[in-house]
Amino acid sequence: MCRIGSAMSTAADKSTDVFYIFSNGASLNGPFSVDAGQQLLGQGVNLVVNAITLFTSGAAPTTTNTAGNCVALAGAPGNNTLSGFNIGNCTGGTGITGANVGTLNVSTMSINTNGGALDLTGVGTPTVSVVLGGTTSTGGARNVNLVGLNGTITLANGALSGATSNGFDVNGGNATITYLGTISNSGAKQVNIANRTSGSLTFDGAV
Repeated sequence: MCRIGSAMSTAADKSTDVFYIFSNGASLNGPFSVDAGQQLLGQGVNLVVNAITLFTSGAAPTTTNTAGNCVALAGAPGNNTLSGFNIGNCTGGTGITGANVGTLNVSTMSINTNGGALDLTGVGTPTVSVVLGGTTSTGGARNVNLVGLNGTITLANGALSGATSNGFDVNGGNATITYLGTISNSGAKQVNIANRTSGSLTFDGAV
């Protein structure tokens, strides 16, 4: 497999750039680095530009990385859209990571990885919409790490395990967060919630 994600990310240099991943449902070895304002879309959703549908949706591709993160939000702040693909094994890294997250929209996607699933830190407590079809993580420092985010984060079912620190960690922000999967962790706490004044958190699986 080629490192197509890296080549695409290097070639794109404008905040209006859109990556569109074709693979007929196959796996692609990343990584993808998405700068401020850019969109990363996969064949699981239509490609629409200026109200014109250029390609209609098909089988969603899966992006992986044999040595690190799969998708890195590199902008400051990001203000990114991710949709229409799935994330597989990100060996030694995280499915989606960003230290300067702005208005983030994630949909039509699931994560099933041997690394961490999410590691997102907001700038100025942004309003995000993260809706995953499933979230499974068997490694990483934290399976899910959410810092300073408002909005809605819905991670559906799955299983979190094998983190070296807390399994599900939330610090600050007032996002409405839902996870229906199981959490099993021996590295530290299963779930750690700190520095929140409002918003709701729902965990419905075995912890």
